[in-house]
Amino acid sequence: MTRKGLSFGNSEQTGSKPKQRKFSKGKVLFWSAAIAATVAIGSFVYSGMPRTVTTTVKGLTEKTADGGDQKYLVQTTSGVFENTDWLFFKTTSSDYQNELVGKEGYKVELSVWGWRWGWKGWYENIHDIKVIGPDEAYMSKSKLEGVLDNLNFMELKTPVNVTPDLVQKIADYDKQHLDVGIVPIIKDGQFTRVGTYDAQPDAYAQRHLKTIVEFLEK
Repeated sequence: MTRKGLSFGNSEQTGSKPKQRKFSKGKVLFWSAAIAATVAIGSFVYSGMPRTVTTTVKGLTEKTADGGDQKYLVQTTSGVFENTDWLFFKTTSSDYQNELVGKEGYKVELSVWGWRWGWKGWYENIHDIKVIGPDEAYMSKSKLEGVLDNLNFMELKTPVNVTPDLVQKIADYDKQHLDVGIVPIIKDGQFTRVGTYDAQPDAYAQRHLKTIVEFLEK
């Protein structure tokens, strides 16, 4: 005698098959959207509002962040910025920090993202760096003289305001001429003279300097 609702024997005897878990198209789309939204929100929270800062480097330090990780800090006349990697959004912090070694007193252009949140120890994070040149108004006289001793340089008849556009054009010129080493000298936010570390004969260096000076004085 058997009771209703009960069955005896294994699945092979009864002909039944084990149930298979199925993922509906709707669930796949839902989880795909959820993951994409998480990445998007995370990147927005991390990055904040991007901006470009033209400032002067005061020093470089390191700080132990939450969890024991070390983060690079760049102290400038416009505040403190961090220089750290974050997932696949940025993986170049060591390269940037190395580029800034020995550049205390140099004017730089920083592309930064994020927010300053003191309670959490957050700073705006550096995503790109352009080293412009020595800041004559900030650098000590002895250090500036040491820099100038290694340069061929020319004075500008009239100082020219430092702008991101001019910084980029000088960098482009430098690359087009096989990195001759153009070094603008800045004072009070203006280009006052232009130098080069070029090891070629003076006539060669002077030709490039004259071209840049004429361009700046237009």
